Amino acid sequence: MAQQPPSAAQDGFVPANELPPGQQLPAAPFLIGAYAFFLALMLFYLWTIWRRIGKVEEEMRALERRAHGGGR
Repeated sequence: MAQQPPSAAQDGFVPANELPPGQQLPAAPFLIGAYAFFLALMLFYLWTIWRRIGKVEEEMRALERRAHGGGR
């Protein structure tokens, strides 16, 4: 069983600027997508914090009403 010589694609490293245009991936769409995903994630996180703070404030107002109403 003789081994086949490696094909041209397996010969070694090929710099990205020497690749044909069909095999090159532009970085800008991936970078913009990553930033958009991160921004959406941060906005969702801030929205959840805002909702939780609102619930805590509502509970504090209810406790304050109960404390003032029950003490008289």
